[in-house]
Amino acid sequence: MKQALSVIISLLVFAGTARAGASGKTAAPFLKAGFGARPAGMGDAFTGLADDINAVAWNPAGLNNIWDWEELYSRAQWFDGLTMDSAAFGRKIGSRRSLGAAALRMATESIDKTDRYGNALGSYDAYGLVGLLTYAEKITERTSTGLNVKYIRQGIAGETAERLAADVGGITRFSNLRAGAVVQNIGAKMKFRRTGDPLPLTVRLGAAYHYHRSLVLTLDVNRPSDNATSVHLGGEYLFRSMALRAGYQTNRARPLDSMAGLTAGFGVHHQRWGLDYAWLPSGLLGDTHRVSLTRKFKKLARSR
Repeated sequence: MKQALSVIISLLVFAGTARAGASGKTAAPFLKAGFGARPAGMGDAFTGLADDINAVAWNPAGLNNIWDWEELYSRAQWFDGLTMDSAAFGRKIGSRRSLGAAALRMATESIDKTDRYGNALGSYDAYGLVGLLTYAEKITERTSTGLNVKYIRQGIAGETAERLAADVGGITRFSNLRAGAVVQNIGAKMKFRRTGDPLPLTVRLGAAYHYHRSLVLTLDVNRPSDNATSVHLGGEYLFRSMALRAGYQTNRARPLDSMAGLTAGFGVHHQRWGLDYAWLPSGLLGDTHRVSLTRKFKKLARSR
């Protein structure tokens, strides 16, 4: 318990003392969305937990915590016709290594195009694509590291830009506590024609504390290059084949309203299959819904 409090206090100190930078322009903002209904229901506080296939999006080091084989199919529905579809799988390679892959597509409905006088000029589409490969390795009995290499493509109104980037993460375990860290979107600028913008480089620190076998509490502190530091809190309670989740995130509360920072969700699991749902209110903009379907094969015995 003392170790858990030490890590959590350190994360809070980091959040309170980090300098809040001015918002800046970055390319491919969809890279900050993550995927999966389970992390979303827990307020996106998943960096230190990362114990299932969702790890490929949140902390690649966590891929070593999966069953022998895991699959995920997820869909998110935002306001104004914005959707995100994703698929991921991971596989154990022996007892100390894991491999994974994922694909994500975010797109809008057709957007009306007008001239400066409001005359209709047709419509255009906007989309973002990500394909990634994940490698995770256990370097000690308590610590794992992981790497994502990803291909990013962004398109709008017929113009496209492409870039390769990487994520690097680590997770370590102390009895009932896990602590994790990840640096995401390491790469050069994305360029449309001759102009370019940096990727949204993000540093995440996280902790997960298993209060008992049925309850886990999580905390993340995120520092993006294009915005201020944010704090994310989450929890998950397991009851037989069901899971109840809740969370809060400060980065969504400030620009909208206090309700917009809340998240909630649930999961239902039977044998190899799981269905998860998350609800994220966004104030005046409406609500966001995420649904994930997971499948797992042959659970490996492991200590939490």
